[in-house]
Amino acid sequence: MGRPRSLPRRLPARDSADSGTDSHPARDPALPGPGLPPGAAMHVAVPPARYPDLTGSPGAAAALVPAGQQAQAAPLLGAPWKWGDPRRSCRYQRVSELCSNIWIWKGLACMAMVTVILVTILLVKITLDLRAIERIPAVTGKCIPCPGSWMWFRGQCYYFSKEIQDWDASKEFCSSHNATLAVIKEPSHLETIHSYKGNEDYWLGLRKGGKGWQWVDGSPFTNTTIQLENDGQNLNCAFLSMKQIVTVDCTSLRYWICIKESR
Repeated sequence: MGRPRSLPRRLPARDSADSGTDSHPARDPALPGPGLPPGAAMHVAVPPARYPDLTGSPGAAAALVPAGQQAQAAPLLGAPWKWGDPRRSCRYQRVSELCSNIWIWKGLACMAMVTVILVTILLVKITLDLRAIERIPAVTGKCIPCPGSWMWFRGQCYYFSKEIQDWDASKEFCSSHNATLAVIKEPSHLETIHSYKGNEDYWLGLRKGGKGWQWVDGSPFTNTTIQLENDGQNLNCAFLSMKQIVTVDCTSLRYWICIKESR
């Protein structure tokens, strides 16, 4: 008989806990496990990574940063920025640019306000000048032909005296200026004199003679334009009051009005 075969010796099972390794070989997660149909994937639960809690602990966070990089990471770790830090200078540069822009806008606003004020003043001045021009009587084809202190109106020059004297002296003054005491024959003449005379009384070129009341140009007086009051004895000269012609003694003192034709 031949020599009997020796059976292979069974090695004792090693405790996986003692050896620190798994007794089963590693399995590919993509391959289906035992008892799973082909094509089915096996999901393996992986525990989340655990990181130390650094909330509220700048010191612990700084311990994780290399010593050479702690100065650059200081703003991120909650430490204040130091003088000379590039981030601090950038921050101040932005604030400076913002302030400079604000001053530029303020300057532009002031310039706009000054411009509006100047334009308003100019418009007001132009308006006042135009109104003053409208008050000047229009003369067609020639300049105003009245001397200084004389007033032009409707082709005639009027002079209202600032002094008082008797009727004869007033008549001589007007004659020396190539004029006569005022003669009122039309309502327009009366309206013109009333609009400028004010409340004062003025001598008129009206006197009573041998032919009754006559104007200094020799024409007779009629009451169609204005009434004559106080036609008494020795009242041979007349002046213009507020509403009528009043007769008085020729030696009394009054203001006077001279009229002459314009050139």
